[in-house]
Amino acid sequence: MKFLKSLFLFHSLVTFIAGIVLMVNPSFIPHLAGQALSPEGYLVARLLAAAEFSISFFSLCGALTQHSSLQKIISMSAIIFHFFSLVPESLSYMQQPVITLLINIIARVIIIGLFASAILFLKKRN
Repeated sequence: MKFLKSLFLFHSLVTFIAGIVLMVNPSFIPHLAGQALSPEGYLVARLLAAAEFSISFFSLCGALTQHSSLQKIISMSAIIFHFFSLVPESLSYMQQPVITLLINIIARVIIIGLFASAILFLKKRN
C-alpha cells in the first residue's frame, strides 16, 4: 500500500513539474528530445501542459483515496497516457536517435510496468 501511495505521489509531482516547464518554457522539453519548437507551436505545448496538470491531479487523487477501484482506473489512465506518449517518442527516436529521448522512452516503459504492477497488486488485494 505504501508503494502505491508513493508511486502516485511521485507521478503526481513529476507530471506537475512537466506541466509547469511546458507552460513557462514550451520549447524546453522538446529541445531535450532533439526537437525544435517554434513559437507557433507553443500553444500545442501549453495544451500538453494542461494535460500534464490533469494527470498530476489524477495521481494525487490516487494517493489520497483508499478506494481500490479508483486507484485501478487512475493507474490504467497513467498506463494509457504513457503508452500513447511512448509510441510517437519511439517513432521519433527511430528517425533521430537522441540520448535524452531514449532515456525518456525507458522511463515510460518503467512507469508503465510500475502502474501495471499496481493494478495486479490491487486485484490480488480484493
